[in-house]
Amino acid sequence: PEMGWRNITDSALYGPTGSPWNPGYQAGGSSGGAGASVASGMNPVASGSDAGGSIRIPASWNGVVGLKPSRGVLKANSTSAKGQVVHFANTKTIEDTSLLFEALRNEKVGMGNKSLSKNMKIAYSTKSPVGTPVTADAEAAVQEAVTFLKEQGFQVEEAEPEIDGIKLMENYYTIAAGSAGVAEYLGNQILKRPITIDDVDILTWALYQTGKVTSKDEVAEAWAFSQKAAEQMATFHETYPIYLTPTPAST
Repeated sequence: PEMGWRNITDSALYGPTGSPWNPGYQAGGSSGGAGASVASGMNPVASGSDAGGSIRIPASWNGVVGLKPSRGVLKANSTSAKGQVVHFANTKTIEDTSLLFEALRNEKVGMGNKSLSKNMKIAYSTKSPVGTPVTADAEAAVQEAVTFLKEQGFQVEEAEPEIDGIKLMENYYTIAAGSAGVAEYLGNQILKRPITIDDVDILTWALYQTGKVTSKDEVAEAWAFSQKAAEQMATFHETYPIYLTPTPAST
């Protein structure tokens, strides 16, 4: 999708990208082409970029593996604390994900050392962090993983971090609006004139217009909240190194 700002793939150039399992269903987004091409067998791996789920959502909707690594862990990914986007890939198997991850790992960035052990506590939740309904099949996917892990002898507990998910989502779009002027820049490069509402996706236009009335202080506050949430998650992960949730709330 235009600017990669939506969780479906529906470019104006090629139209909607369907799932290879059923072209009547969306492939997800923003890296929907990556998810669909790997699932169809077109290629073994396909690159994607993820800020708010753009690798993980297509992986979920197409039945492949998608990982958003932490900032700076892979070569050519920014280590900036104010970087939203991380580049990696969709693959067919976790083995391929692991191989690719190790091949691209930035050895200068420490990753910590958490070995998988039966003493490790694993948390799970089937609730949406923004209060939206979660479908039965999404819940079942989590419960299936919970049952498997318990059978393997892991300690699995229902728990969730105390973070305001709605505020986090609002801040995500405040940050996006703060950088939406890039749409005007790209439009001028291509069209040699200012963009209009008819030139771009309606979300692009909305974020571009919102960016005009979004102050630097508001963007800074959004980043501060996000970084506080990251600290809260780090504390949560001290108790629960692994946290299982649905990927999207529905198929």
